[in-house]
Amino acid sequence: MKGDHPGDSSSTPPTDQDLMKLIPLDPGEQNTFIGMAACKKCHEQTVQFFEDKVKHAKAVATLDDEALLKKHNLKREDRCIGCHKVGGSDSRGVECEGCHGPAAVHAEVPAKELKKRDYAIGRIAKPDEAWCRKCHNKNSPEFKEFDYKKAYEKIKHKLPPKK
Repeated sequence: MKGDHPGDSSSTPPTDQDLMKLIPLDPGEQNTFIGMAACKKCHEQTVQFFEDKVKHAKAVATLDDEALLKKHNLKREDRCIGCHKVGGSDSRGVECEGCHGPAAVHAEVPAKELKKRDYAIGRIAKPDEAWCRKCHNKNSPEFKEFDYKKAYEKIKHKLPPKK
């Protein structure tokens, strides 16, 4: 995925429209966000890992910290929500589609036909450092130095085992 130059402090949070552009469509196709519950139907272990171990899944909840918001003179609806809730309007945080793009077209393909094909033809985006830095940058009031390689090790996940 192409994004802003790594470290570019002018990076802006990705919008749902940005995410929609990640997935090339054939003429007449339409893609939508389906939510993490739909992803879990095929990717149960991955979603469970994400929900249990990855802070992104609970990113919206951090905006309920009144002391933190007051410290930075912010409101929950301010610019913070753009990074804390990515991947469809019903998300509780940064969910699957916040990094991999909308998944309705991907979900319509029978599992036996998918394999790694969707990455190869662009039906599922594979986020890169530039994409991550759209949120992990100096525009965040709580920014700490961001080491992409270290951060990726904490969140990386594999495709489900072949059945």
